[in-house]
Amino acid sequence: MLTDLYLQKYLEGRLSPEDEKELELLLEKNPELKKRLEDLEERSETSTRHMWERSHIGRKAKRGSRVRYTTILPGLLILLLIVVLASHWFSKPGENSTFIHVGGNGTAVELLYNSSEGWRYIDAGFRYGDSLTFSIRDAKKYSVRVFGIYPGIPEAVAEEIWKNPVGLKYGSAEIKPVFISKTSNTAVPRFLAVVYDTVSLEPIAVEDIPGLLHDGGGGGRTPSFHYQVFRVPAH
Repeated sequence: MLTDLYLQKYLEGRLSPEDEKELELLLEKNPELKKRLEDLEERSETSTRHMWERSHIGRKAKRGSRVRYTTILPGLLILLLIVVLASHWFSKPGENSTFIHVGGNGTAVELLYNSSEGWRYIDAGFRYGDSLTFSIRDAKKYSVRVFGIYPGIPEAVAEEIWKNPVGLKYGSAEIKPVFISKTSNTAVPRFLAVVYDTVSLEPIAVEDIPGLLHDGGGGGRTPSFHYQVFRVPAH
């Protein structure tokens, strides 16, 4: 006669394929055995189980805990590592993580360049001379100016690449201008800087721009405008 323990092993898939097939043939021919199996399956509360069942379930639960800690936890750690690496190597708006985005005090205006795959946020694929534009990422309207920053002795120097016409501001709905990143300077800039504000940027001098490479805008003077600085990749 088959014991309940044997039937329990069947329910838990712990019988060999040959034993399972033999038991299933017996179940088809023996309604009483089938009823015992169904009754055993319906017991969901451990308090209604026999002692051998509770002991067996307790051992199984401990094994399950070990499985969870030894398989699920490492899996979660691997997933976390993948997420961290992905956020490090793939550029995001306003916080490019390919070591292209250097710094800034805002993220509302983002530079884009015209790559072979279409308009992209400034990343490692950018080449000096590519066409540029920008996007507005909130509901405000901004004056915008874009500069190239070149290495210099003793200090870096800047040259304006593009500025919006006087009195004109851009919001998310307006058509954005397209302009070339190259300037009259034959050298390749080390950085690109986009500055923007809801007020006019006319008071900003070109000489103020290299200081953006330093914390707080340089000299302990915090800029009154918003800006982002991007490193130009060496190719």
